Amino acid sequence: MPFILHLEQGEMKALYSCLEKVFESESKQSCKLKLRRKDRSHLNVLLESIASEHDDGIQCLNAIMDVARLRRSEEETKQLMPELNRSNEDLQRFASVLSHDLQEPLQVIKGFLALLERRYKGRLDEKVMN
Repeated sequence: MPFILHLEQGEMKALYSCLEKVFESESKQSCKLKLRRKDRSHLNVLLESIASEHDDGIQCLNAIMDVARLRRSEEETKQLMPELNRSNEDLQRFASVLSHDLQEPLQVIKGFLALLERRYKGRLDEKVMN
């Protein structure tokens, strides 16, 4: 079953204006459009277009995104951000505590190595000392 959409009344001017800018500037342009499905329900979309010149003429690439899905994704992202920030703060605290907790064992190891070096200096070959 084909997916057929129709431009809502008055949207054709917005579409032409967007495409005109694309072909004039060869830069990406976006415009919001209201489409009508075959069952007469509405669909708000974001049309992104970009044109580029090729040997056989100018080509235009278009992408249509359902704005409702985009908004839902943005809303989900917004809702997840506090949890992500909290998780990042927890990880930073953990890393800080871990770093601090590892300092003492490292100092003990350094001290022990210094003690060994002093005790066995001159009795061990260069390979062991390095």
